[in-house]
Amino acid sequence: MKYNNLGMFILGSSLALGLGSDTNINNNSDTTWADKSHNCDRPQKDSALSKLKKNITKRVVRFGLEEKIERGTETLIYPPSKTPGHKKIDFNGTPNDFGLAYSDLTFKTKDGLKLDGWYVPGKNSKGIILCHGNGGSKVHMRKHAKFLNDSGYNVVMFDFRGQGESEGRYVTYGVLEVKDVDAAVVEFTKRGINDIGILGTSLGGGVAIIAAAQNQEIDAVVADAAYSSSNAVAVHTARKYGIPDEIREEVIDSIFDRAREITGVDYGLANPVSYIDRISPRPILLIHGKKDTIVPVSQARFNFSRAGEPKTLWIRRNGKHDNYIWQKYGAEYERRVIDFFNQNL
Repeated sequence: MKYNNLGMFILGSSLALGLGSDTNINNNSDTTWADKSHNCDRPQKDSALSKLKKNITKRVVRFGLEEKIERGTETLIYPPSKTPGHKKIDFNGTPNDFGLAYSDLTFKTKDGLKLDGWYVPGKNSKGIILCHGNGGSKVHMRKHAKFLNDSGYNVVMFDFRGQGESEGRYVTYGVLEVKDVDAAVVEFTKRGINDIGILGTSLGGGVAIIAAAQNQEIDAVVADAAYSSSNAVAVHTARKYGIPDEIREEVIDSIFDRAREITGVDYGLANPVSYIDRISPRPILLIHGKKDTIVPVSQARFNFSRAGEPKTLWIRRNGKHDNYIWQKYGAEYERRVIDFFNQNL
C-alpha cells in the first residue's frame, strides 16, 4: 500500500530515516565519525567535533542538499497526509463498509494524547490490536479486521498519534507509538479480554515488535513488512534515490539531528531488531514480500535471525510492500494469520 509504507524515507520527495547500529554499513572505515570523537579528551573532542561539523556543512552545501535535508526532515517527522506535495490519501469509510458492527472508541495514552479508534466485538474472548502503516489510519485496516472478526476475534484498531483523527503532531516510528499500543491493550483488559495478539503492517509492524517486547500482556505478534532499523531503511533509500555514498552518512545524520531538535525524539531508538529477542518465549510471525522495494526482504531475514523461538518467517514470492489485499494469495495470508493466532492465543 502506498499509504502504508516507509517509502516516506527519501530525500527530496520522501526520506524518513534515523541512525542505528544494526546494519553492516560503513563509509570505508571501521570507525564512524561519532566513534572517533570519543577517542580524545574533552577540549580536543569539542574542537574536533566543531571542525568536523563545519566540514560536513561545507560538503552538504557543495552538493546542494540543503533544501533536500529540510524536506527530508519534514517528511521524517510528519505523516504523508501532512507533508506538502504528497498524494492525497483517502481516509473515508467505516467498518460498516465491510459488514462489521462496531462502536467508536476514544482513549488516552499515558502521556495524555487522545486517540481515535474503533472497537469491533467478537464471539470469543480474545482480542487483536491492529496497527496501520505510516500515512495510513484505522480505515486502512478494515480488511484485516474483517477476516479476524469473522474468525471470532474482538478487534481494536486506531489511528497512531499524529495520524488520522488522533491527537499528536509527529511520527516517531515506534519510539512513542508504543504508548499508543499500551493504551489499546488497556481497552481490552478492562473488558476482561486478556488473550491479546497484535498485527501491524509496515510502520505498524515495527511498532508491534517494539511494543510487544516491552509489554508482556501481548501474547502473540504478526509483523508484516516491518523494518529492522531506522538506519537500514535510511541507507537503502538514500542509495535508491542517488545520495552520493561519500556524504550519505552525513546527510542522514543531519536530518536525524534536525528532527531531534524539533521533536525532542531520538529517532535512532526506532530499531525493532534491537528489541525483537525480548518477545520470546511468546511467538512471532514475520511476513514480507520478496519484491518489497521499500523495506527490502533482507530486513525481515535480519529480524528473524535476531528473534527468539518460537518464530516463523513467511516470504511471499511475488509480494511487494504490505499489499496482500491486492494479491492472489490474499486467502493464504488470511489463513496463515488466523492459524497463527488460533494456535497461540
